[in-house]
Amino acid sequence: EGDTVTVSPNITDKAGNQMDDSGTPPKNVFTVAAGINNPIKIASVSGNPAGGSYSMMMDGCMDQYGETGNWYNGTDGANGCNVNVATNRDSLTIVFDGSINPDSINYNSTDNIAYNIGSYLEIYEKHTRAASSSSECQSWEIWNGSDACVEKMMGSLGDSFAVLEDDGGKTNNKLTIYLQGWDVNIQPGMEINPIGIVGMNGLTAQQSDTPADNKFKMDFAEVEAVTATGVTDGSIVTMFFSGDMTRGDITDAASLASKLTPVQHMPYWEEHSWGTDATVAWGDYDGTAFTCTIGGPVAYDDANDTGKDCLKITLGTAANGLTVANKDEIMANGLRDSNGMYLGWGGMIDTTPLAVSNYTWNSAFTELTLEFNKMLRDYNASGDPPIPDFTAAGGHENTIGFTDANTGGVTLAGKIPVFDTTSGDMGGMMMDMFKKIKLTFSGPVEVGDSIVFSSSEIGDENGNIVPDITIVADAQEDLSSGKIELAVDSVGPVLAQVITNDWNSDGVLNGGDEMIFKFDNDADQTTIVSDVDYSTVSSDNLKADFIVKRGSTAVAGELCPADGAGVTTVANPFGEWIDFWVDMWEEHAGELHLNLGPRADIRAGDIICSSSAASHIKDFAGNSLEAGKVLAVIKESRDARINKVVYSDADKSGTLTNGDKFEVYFSSAIDPNTLGAYTAGATPEVTNIDWGLGVEFNWEAGYGSTYDPGIIKTWGNNSTGKWNTDFTQLTITLVCDGACDATDGTEPVLSDFDMVMPYGVQTADGAWVNKPGFIDMTRPVLEQVILIEDSDGDGNADPGDKIILVFSEEMNQTTITGANFAISSGDFGTNPTVNCLSMGVCEVTLDSDAAEISAGATFDPADAVTDLAGLADNTTTIPTLQSINVKPVSNVILSDTDAVYPGIDGRDIDVTWTAPDGADANYTYDIYLLPDFVPFDPDNDGTYTSGENTQFPIAHLSHSNVCNQTACSYIGLAGLMTDSRTAVDTSVGTPQSGAPFFPISDLESYVAYVVAINGSGERSFPQKTSSAVHLTMEYGGEMDDQAPWVEGTMPFDGAIVPTNTAKMGIKFSEPMKRDSIETSGNIKLQVCLADCHLENNWSDVSGVYVSYNADHNKAEISLSSDLIPNAKYRFDIPSPGVEDLSGLAYAGKPAYFRASSGSDTTAPKVIGNSFMFEGKDLNSISRTEPMVGIAFDK
Repeated sequence: EGDTVTVSPNITDKAGNQMDDSGTPPKNVFTVAAGINNPIKIASVSGNPAGGSYSMMMDGCMDQYGETGNWYNGTDGANGCNVNVATNRDSLTIVFDGSINPDSINYNSTDNIAYNIGSYLEIYEKHTRAASSSSECQSWEIWNGSDACVEKMMGSLGDSFAVLEDDGGKTNNKLTIYLQGWDVNIQPGMEINPIGIVGMNGLTAQQSDTPADNKFKMDFAEVEAVTATGVTDGSIVTMFFSGDMTRGDITDAASLASKLTPVQHMPYWEEHSWGTDATVAWGDYDGTAFTCTIGGPVAYDDANDTGKDCLKITLGTAANGLTVANKDEIMANGLRDSNGMYLGWGGMIDTTPLAVSNYTWNSAFTELTLEFNKMLRDYNASGDPPIPDFTAAGGHENTIGFTDANTGGVTLAGKIPVFDTTSGDMGGMMMDMFKKIKLTFSGPVEVGDSIVFSSSEIGDENGNIVPDITIVADAQEDLSSGKIELAVDSVGPVLAQVITNDWNSDGVLNGGDEMIFKFDNDADQTTIVSDVDYSTVSSDNLKADFIVKRGSTAVAGELCPADGAGVTTVANPFGEWIDFWVDMWEEHAGELHLNLGPRADIRAGDIICSSSAASHIKDFAGNSLEAGKVLAVIKESRDARINKVVYSDADKSGTLTNGDKFEVYFSSAIDPNTLGAYTAGATPEVTNIDWGLGVEFNWEAGYGSTYDPGIIKTWGNNSTGKWNTDFTQLTITLVCDGACDATDGTEPVLSDFDMVMPYGVQTADGAWVNKPGFIDMTRPVLEQVILIEDSDGDGNADPGDKIILVFSEEMNQTTITGANFAISSGDFGTNPTVNCLSMGVCEVTLDSDAAEISAGATFDPADAVTDLAGLADNTTTIPTLQSINVKPVSNVILSDTDAVYPGIDGRDIDVTWTAPDGADANYTYDIYLLPDFVPFDPDNDGTYTSGENTQFPIAHLSHSNVCNQTACSYIGLAGLMTDSRTAVDTSVGTPQSGAPFFPISDLESYVAYVVAINGSGERSFPQKTSSAVHLTMEYGGEMDDQAPWVEGTMPFDGAIVPTNTAKMGIKFSEPMKRDSIETSGNIKLQVCLADCHLENNWSDVSGVYVSYNADHNKAEISLSSDLIPNAKYRFDIPSPGVEDLSGLAYAGKPAYFRASSGSDTTAPKVIGNSFMFEGKDLNSISRTEPMVGIAFDK
């Protein structure tokens, strides 16, 4: 920089003209400009969707179906996209502060295109979480060198191409990238990094020093505020936009209704109406005061429409359908801005006055944290949130005033928005809304002082500016009018409520489950208002301040019990790490959601204590949790569920008719405001039942062949509900016009086995109801009566003998009594032992005073015999007592004993059972595994045929292999990845050809079935585990269903090696178990001197030592003596082989090679390099050459 270069006048052009050296400074002298040693940097990044975007994303070609991302000709001709043609393509523009070297992006000057531009750019979404050291970072994260772990979620430019253009008086500094390819993945907020673009000075381009300039942004209008004078006849709702809109999209009441819909989300979904006589008018506003000046052009044009747009909606009348309500959200459907971009969220209608809801002083009265009843935003903000502070230095100057009425010279020194997150980053989305403002003063504030917000631009989403605040004396507080007292907060955060969500319903809070902490600094806890400073919350601080105890009966408020006398501290209860986020929505603001990490372990009855060292998580006054106290008791870790759905056929017609009832039983008390439209004490009490309790086809019940997408399952528009007193049972009464046969949604559309799905239903404690119920409208039938224990072998049932009653479904055991069966000869006795198992099987052991039941006797159940849903027996073909040759197994137990192998596979399936009496070496067993909601319908031959909808055994086992006398056990194969809905080859566990794939999941509850088969092929009745079990996902690696293979050997297959070769190696495709590699005999070196086609001529080489190099997944083989000249050698890994970390094995002979006639004593030599081979001048190699190759002579 600054050097001068002089070009001699002796240099001439082809006409002989000399270099012009005239002028001052001379024209043949130039000075090297500043910055020549600096790389070019990104100046700006922007997105330009073709024809607008519904999704606020960009993906490729804009055709008649929207942005499809396709890179070939479109389907509608005019709007199609041809390969490498810019027309109708979304584009991304990157402007640099200096010129790009076209050669660095292989720019094709003929086509004026840089192909495959994505290879020169990195695009990603960055997530950052606080950490104290690199050891806290996961394998997919990068340590930033100081205080955080950073994860890059990579995007893709697919097959996109670029055009190089001039911008701002600079040459070749603008890249316009046209998106192309199915794998394009680019979203607003992603960062661009020019990893392969080079400037004219040969230096690689860099990101901008201003992080916001590297982020891809899309210019689209948003709703800045929604004001409302009310929600009654003639009230005015005005929407203020951040830019200009396509005004022609809304011109009257009809187009208003189609483009903007007011919707009530809570407590249930309900679409509202502006009224058919509503009127609309467009206008402009200056972006500061929310005053809409009606007028301006209908269509946007630069000359006449310079301000931001606003839309004034005058509500219609109730007589003409007006139903808008306070807190309605406006859902946009097709309203576009002037660039064609579609509006997303339309804002909320909220007439609630903006006011302070809570406040906190520090002890010196120099810091004040204000919390408001509504979300706030800074209307003066420019640039990307989070807003650092309300100052010019922070880029967001706002006029917040302070009046020191006591002339003490106190000033407002700091003003900061509080985002209730550690960094303003929630789930990767940068937040620009907040409910709290922290003010810092130069001295103590006194009574009579005031804070002035009225001249600021800080307000709610409804155009209301924060009201002014006045400091008043004790007992004069009035938050609604902005009057607050000087009161020291000396109470630390209080954990008022813990909500648990056991997402996989396994009864334990483990990895992936959720806990919600609700803090409260209000002593009477009538409201949940948190003053926690969430910048003090981190994974480490949560683990430091909260501990979990097991085995204690202590309650909240007591001292945390010490270990001993059955009480233990749970090690690592929250898992290896805790992800968390803070809810900011409406009444849930301040709720801390903890997503538990791998190996978390919290159970019902556990207590949560503040640790003795609890000092990390604080409130805004600097107070910590009270140390060493019981904060909460985990009442139930299992999620709430629907226990059963009982149908009552009011007129006994056998079909759904008006007045029929369904009773839905829940496992916990329900918050009635989360299910349908609930009005306490009203008649009806509950309406809109579909919003909370959806009804869906049950595919597992065989509906796949009869599903009609045109039929929508529903309880009907007019059906009603009523809760019992403790809100654990909802009785739904069907309302129909006689028979319930309409399918347009006005009447119930329900079928047997339909699933009742809870959507958004919560318990009184705030937990979600996740487990569905099932509609049962079919009455049970007694299908068989079988004598399975015949003490004297005469075929008759005598006292002490056991019979089984086989029903069509599971039964209510209390109704299986002797009095409820008409038996043609004999009886059960006075006190028979009854045990109803799965599959509708009930065992009855006859009492000692039973009268003999003869073979062939008939059994006719009375109506008092019912199924679990309370439906009465409907047996018409009366069964008789039969004998059976194969007795069922007993005591079937399913468990997951695997805590080692990553993922979930057959090794997580541990089934034990007791073999039946008489079982011998000729017996075999079929094992089935199914989710607990899937009806058992076993296949007969174990072979899948196309379209078959039955279940198949996951294992077929011989008695002698799995049973020790009568005690039998089975652990699944590593290759088994599916349950019994997939037909598998039971010898290896892999799916049969064409079979549908149903993977084993940690989200389901599973049951196992065992069927005994005698030597003649006769099958017993299946026996099922008594309870469902969740299989646990093991962490520590990816789920591995691929056996290792050999990537290479040294010597390689077919090589000729010198006899003095001392080191050999076998490289595997993945990490291996060290002991399986290093165990003697697992890897052999074998030699053959003649007739090597005969296996017997190969023998093991002695003096071979095998070690494992974990860094390279390599078995290293050392030899203690030279090879035999000209002999043939091979590596042999005999069965069962060496194993990877998941226990999957490799066995085989990966390489054959030969020894040469002598040893090698000559050192290798370099014979050349790749530049030489490519014909390049070795004296002028470019600094941007990406690589060099070195060639050796051996």
